[in-house]
Amino acid sequence: MYSFKSKVRYSEVDDKGLLTLGAILDYFQDCSSFQSDSLGIGMDYLMASKKGWILVYWDVHIDRYAKSGEDIEIFTWPYELKGCFGYRNFCIKDTEGKMIAYADSLWVYMDLETLRPLRAEQVIKEKFVTSPRIDMENKGRKVKTPDDLERREPFRVRKSDIDTNGHVNNSQYVKIAAEYIPGNMTAKSVRVEYRDATYLGQTFEAKTKMADNILYVVLENGKGQISAIIEMELE
Repeated sequence: MYSFKSKVRYSEVDDKGLLTLGAILDYFQDCSSFQSDSLGIGMDYLMASKKGWILVYWDVHIDRYAKSGEDIEIFTWPYELKGCFGYRNFCIKDTEGKMIAYADSLWVYMDLETLRPLRAEQVIKEKFVTSPRIDMENKGRKVKTPDDLERREPFRVRKSDIDTNGHVNNSQYVKIAAEYIPGNMTAKSVRVEYRDATYLGQTFEAKTKMADNILYVVLENGKGQISAIIEMELE
């Protein structure tokens, strides 16, 4: 298990002074990167071998959004490595040790040149010591949507959306989807199924539907291919 401490920054909060959903996912991603770097199998190791961990599924739950200036600690740990798949949990705790947000995730280890899945090499299996999975429902990694989605205004992918893998970063899809949350509602859970990478110069085409406090957002990459399907439970 790996963790790091932080103080919620003003740049990470919304108009109510609360940590944004996108910032929570950024913290989770950073935590896993920090752990990999600390073990010598992080970005430098992966880029040198032209390999990478590609996120294919998020299941995020937020019990409480941390406030601006609040001290928090972010944790992550792998709980299973199986072939090309890596299963990883995350959580954020407050100063009393209470878990205020947590997540399950599924990653695929890939050859970034051929875009083919690979079995994780022995050094990764040895360094990623597993811990027990968070006790949470396993909903599966497929996110189903209603048929009657509303098509929204298309928009271009920005340079700021792109990460070191050369495509839109995982958290950006959720930040985009959060723009469609109505009124003063907030997300208490988010599931994301990632399907196809989106690159600079492409156009996002979004389709949305609100049904029984569930917001569905489907993001297509302008070529009719679905990039991500997001399901948000709102309150």
